[in-house]
Amino acid sequence: EAEQAAIKAELHGKEFPKAVLAPQHSHFPADTDTATSRWAFRLPDGQIQFWEAMWRKEDGSKIFVRYQLFSDGHVHKDQPENPVPWGLEQLASREKSTAYIFEGAKAAEAAYRLGNPSGRAERELADSHPWALDFRYAACLGFTGGIYAAKNTDWSWLRKFGITDVVLVPDCDSGGRDAMFDVADVIDLPSRIFNTSH
Repeated sequence: EAEQAAIKAELHGKEFPKAVLAPQHSHFPADTDTATSRWAFRLPDGQIQFWEAMWRKEDGSKIFVRYQLFSDGHVHKDQPENPVPWGLEQLASREKSTAYIFEGAKAAEAAYRLGNPSGRAERELADSHPWALDFRYAACLGFTGGIYAAKNTDWSWLRKFGITDVVLVPDCDSGGRDAMFDVADVIDLPSRIFNTSH
């Protein structure tokens, strides 16, 4: 008890570092240099709420790690309780009224690149893809944390930035469809679930 009291006395009045937004031009954490893929989850103004990195193992499984900047200037492995979806900065212009929501940043980024190709190979792929124009004029967003975290994502930004129509694109499994039903309940906007079973 004396030791516990001493610890409490030592910690009393001390402020611990808190998660803060990273400037929009911040580099990825050095720990992610070997990652297979990595993404910055931004607010509409470009500030970074957190980073996500994915490593693909030899057996095909994946490891995801998330990082946040803290007020002490250090980046720690952590994530917000209510993370923003990937791709939120696409809403900044307020010119989009439709959003496609995917499971994860990887799928959302792939859709975004179809709609906004860079380089010859991407343009050729976009020219032959039936959804490329749809993605060009919509926001392509992806939530983090897997299917059970979909409803914890901060979807309030959609309504704030003028989204009036949502297309939910699950992975080809029942868990993905269930997650999209959770999203539909939370966003409370006109939405439809795209059938990916075929």
